[in-house]
Amino acid sequence: QDSANVQGFAALNKRAIEGLMRICQRILPYKEDTADMLLGSLSLVGEMQPRVVWELAPSISTELITLLSQSAPHIRTETGWRTIAILIRISASREEVLPYSLQALQLACQNPEAVSAESYIPLLETCLQLIDGFKGSNPDLAAEFLECADALFAWLSSSSSPARTSSTQGTSAGSSGLPTGKPLTSNTIINTTTASAT
Repeated sequence: QDSANVQGFAALNKRAIEGLMRICQRILPYKEDTADMLLGSLSLVGEMQPRVVWELAPSISTELITLLSQSAPHIRTETGWRTIAILIRISASREEVLPYSLQALQLACQNPEAVSAESYIPLLETCLQLIDGFKGSNPDLAAEFLECADALFAWLSSSSSPARTSSTQGTSAGSSGLPTGKPLTSNTIINTTTASAT
């Protein structure tokens, strides 16, 4: 009975979430100022019961890939990107959905038009958590997530002046649990993901 209730609740939320994500896909390219309001509603998914979230993971990942393919450059606030990060981590909670979680993260981290000062920290934190979560059980997948983090660091290096890069790296390191005073490299991430993940 309890399992049936969970599945029924998940089915209702699946339709609601898919509908909201499709609204985001259609509206964000034309009305960027609605991003926080629309995505803020999706952030409530993170407060659902784990069993319900597990049921929703496939549909979330599918819609998220479409959303990021079409509208990633139109998400321009850290609040919006934190919601995207929550959805990526939720979709990664189900093993068979992991390839789609990776694809969604790649669409965000490897798109120069999507990466920005607002998206950098939420995406980096997500990379670190996923690297740490899979480096023991699935090192190949962890390496793919590491490439996403490398893409973020490449963006940071190419988009900042030397003085600003130094300042931004110090801020990013503190926010993400990375050691300050050291270059932000793949090796640095590998050595510090456990301390960084929460």
